[in-house]
Amino acid sequence: MSTQSISKKLQELVSWSVATLGAAVEKEYGAATYKKVEDLRRKMKTIRGKDPDKVFKALKLELKKLETYKSSEVHRICYSFSLMLELINRCESAYRNFKLSGRDEVEFDSRPEKIIYVLTAHPTEARSPEFLELFNEVNEILEKYLYKKSEDLNAKLYHLLILSLKISLARNSKPSVADEADNIYSYILKDEILNSLISLGKRDIDVSFRTWVGGDKDGHPGVDEKTMLVSLNKSRKRLTQFVAEKLNITKKRIHLLSVEKHLKLELQLEKVMTQLKMLEEVREHDGLRVKEFKKEFDTLCMMYEKNFLILAPSLGDLKILIWNFPTLVVPLEVREDSELVHKALESETELAITKMLLKLNEISQGHEAKWYVRGFVLSMVQDHRDVEAGIKLTKKCLSGYHIPVVPLLENEKALTSGPSILENIFKKHKNIIKVHKKRWGSKYEVMVGYSDSSKENGVLPSRLMIAEGLRRIESTLKKEELKPVFFHGSGGSIERGGGSLQEQTSWWPKSALNIFKSTIQGEMVARSFATENIFEKQIQVISEQLKKSNVKRLPKDKTLNVFTQIVRGAYNKKIQDASFLKIIEAATPYSFLHLLRIGSRPSKRSKGSIQNNLRAIPWILCWTQTRTLFPTWWGVGSAWEKMNKEQKSSLKKSFKHHPVLVSYIKALGFTLAKIELGVWKLYLSSSSLSKKEQESVFNEFLLEYEKTNNFFQEITAGKDHLWFRPWLQESIDLRSSMIHPINLCQIESLRRKDDDLLRTSVTGVACGMLTTG
Repeated sequence: MSTQSISKKLQELVSWSVATLGAAVEKEYGAATYKKVEDLRRKMKTIRGKDPDKVFKALKLELKKLETYKSSEVHRICYSFSLMLELINRCESAYRNFKLSGRDEVEFDSRPEKIIYVLTAHPTEARSPEFLELFNEVNEILEKYLYKKSEDLNAKLYHLLILSLKISLARNSKPSVADEADNIYSYILKDEILNSLISLGKRDIDVSFRTWVGGDKDGHPGVDEKTMLVSLNKSRKRLTQFVAEKLNITKKRIHLLSVEKHLKLELQLEKVMTQLKMLEEVREHDGLRVKEFKKEFDTLCMMYEKNFLILAPSLGDLKILIWNFPTLVVPLEVREDSELVHKALESETELAITKMLLKLNEISQGHEAKWYVRGFVLSMVQDHRDVEAGIKLTKKCLSGYHIPVVPLLENEKALTSGPSILENIFKKHKNIIKVHKKRWGSKYEVMVGYSDSSKENGVLPSRLMIAEGLRRIESTLKKEELKPVFFHGSGGSIERGGGSLQEQTSWWPKSALNIFKSTIQGEMVARSFATENIFEKQIQVISEQLKKSNVKRLPKDKTLNVFTQIVRGAYNKKIQDASFLKIIEAATPYSFLHLLRIGSRPSKRSKGSIQNNLRAIPWILCWTQTRTLFPTWWGVGSAWEKMNKEQKSSLKKSFKHHPVLVSYIKALGFTLAKIELGVWKLYLSSSSLSKKEQESVFNEFLLEYEKTNNFFQEITAGKDHLWFRPWLQESIDLRSSMIHPINLCQIESLRRKDDDLLRTSVTGVACGMLTTG
């Protein structure tokens, strides 16, 4: 391992906060429970970094002990370790913000044309809202401690941790769409982030927010025109409150001056505030009221400047905010399955998606529909006729092509035939090109899906397929003089396109960075928008990546293509094997997903086989919880073994210059560092599978892991798994063994059929692994 390690200041913060948690556990749960927790923690430290069999044997002994404990005791042990891991996460977040807070204002050498974050609420955020609220306060204390230690901070942290032990870590009831909207807007529309948006705007950095919450109908029975309106109103309320606060600042300033001299200005300000109150609810003809408000606001700014020869900073801030949110809402992205869009056109009764588009038409009267809904995303697009149907439904409901229809290419067929789908649309509908040029600055948007393509093919084949697809689509659009906008449907985990921004974007074409558009899902929302400093750091990274981007075309690499096809073949063979599906049901939490309360969206589609009906996120959840992270690495080792000497030499050369392979190898290293096959063996041994099946499965996983690790060592010339980020290896090593007790509790929850314990354990493992699904 590299000598570079976690900073002493962070280590000290973790030691202090975890010791405080220990004192809280002893106080709240009693000395006996505290001793069990401490004994277990010490034993887990002794197996850190040990081989899978030693880890398995040690865990097996602890599981036998756990089986004799009362349910209340198991719950307390599970919660204690889960809380510790979340506390460590918060320490890292606080330290990151502490480091960033000392820097000067970032100078942007390059400026993307636009950066767009689409906030989603897929079932990944597992923590309860009460817990999140308490831990936001914990975060503040941890940050203060980094600046100055005090007894007062000790007392405050101890108090909050005592309270945390009295509430539920995991959600005990399924969130509604409204709950999800509240959660997301509480992060992205807090004053700190809105002021940061304004500050970025002053530096000509264009950052925008969108959301799927309330608009993502695809497979979601709880989404309709009502939830769409609820989501718009949730963001409207927060934004109008922010505007009112800024206007009140201006009002106070004017009151300091002669009332008679500035009477007209004050009257105009009152008029603007009256107009703002009329916008408190998004309803029919909202567009007209927004236009009237903006007209009066512009008049106010003009009058202020005329009176004082300068614009009040608070009004200047609002100008930028209103430019960012033209209708004072976070615009939605509406999505529906292509098959249902066809049905909506044929149906005599109005389907939900039709009602949603009609509602959009109703509320946007007097303004542009695109400021309420930025795009109509069509999932599972397979043919140009799917896009055609989306355009027809849009025109029918909105009396014209007033919002762009966005094809979502998310599986192999769609990604490889993307260019021909677009070519056929442009050939049959020349006016579509004209509309995009005239109305939307020549921009044409295509969404690419990472989750389903990874679930279907494995991570490496998915990445290569997407990388090639992006460039072919880019070429197709440029031929028509259209500007590509790639909407990346990526999530927090490696398997769903996540990872560090540098690794995610290193192989994208320049156009995908110049207009950066990507989803931020579930628990990643809280991390990405934790503070102004953390948020702005991401913007800086994207800007720096644009400057570095020089990958115009991917190198032609026959050997890499052959290697990837072998990986894909091995992966597909495995996931389509009926006996493997039996293993998933028996040895992972798959069969209990319906008991989780981590998203309003159903975890499974309503029909089809397990391969097709299980959504990508819960699919990844199964492999994250069991610590195997299967989709990222399966088949890679076997494929390497099949390569001859020349092919291996060629792949080693490719590792030095092929951006997709370099990015993948880094993701693979991160994954291999987190895998714990000893834990997987425990899940297998606790399942209903026969002893013979258990041994066969484990040996197969162990062999493939060893082959994959061998591939990693040979292709990187013996580098550490995380040579590119050494401190992360230490962070993983320290927390990995502390997740083990939660896995024990999860296995025990399945044996006891304890739903609450299962939910806590899923959340706890997610805290340790830094991702749910």
